[in-house]
Amino acid sequence: MKKPTDKISSKKAVSVLLSLKELISSIFKGELSREEEEIKSLIEKSIDVAINAIYQKDKSKIVKIPYKIGSKVWVIDSYDGYTGYIFLGCNENYAFLGSGINGSFDVDDICQYGYEEFQYGSQSAYIVPLKDVFLTKESAEQALRERETK
Repeated sequence: MKKPTDKISSKKAVSVLLSLKELISSIFKGELSREEEEIKSLIEKSIDVAINAIYQKDKSKIVKIPYKIGSKVWVIDSYDGYTGYIFLGCNENYAFLGSGINGSFDVDDICQYGYEEFQYGSQSAYIVPLKDVFLTKESAEQALRERETK
């Protein structure tokens, strides 16, 4: 039988911490007092700190995400100059993008379009170099101009 002091894998430790976080969410649900909300938040933040500490041992697992998941981002591409997409995530070198914005700035419209593409088997995540992704159209335009003058 393992002792509590025996080492466990990082993957198992993170799994346990995530389960604990789910348990905390199920305990603290519904309408909470201010004090209960603060306690819940403190426990969840502590769990997040513990998970990050585990990942600090393996730096390759930690990637600072430069944009909020679901953000509209602009990408320099070889066809149109720049195009808007929905940011899904990234690793150190590449961004994973969802549906193109195609002129719509309504997130519901974009999600509906992406879902319809998925239903017909034509939707895929776009993977582009992270250096080609910008938060604003203006930033993408500026970077494109700079690249063209080089």
